[in-house]
Amino acid sequence: MAVVLGDLNSASGLKKLDEYLLTRSYITGYQASKDDITVYATLSKAPSFEYHTV
Repeated sequence: MAVVLGDLNSASGLKKLDEYLLTRSYITGYQASKDDITVYATLSKAPSFEYHTV
């Protein structure tokens, strides 16, 4: 995975992930990949609604 997001269980890490995904659907590429699974597994719980988009 080329992108470095930091600690995804901290507010700053979640903010970086949120900003990164504003223009993307997946962490890398155009479909779900190992990178997406890795990021998902790293999250200790679902992010707050502050990071949800509709």
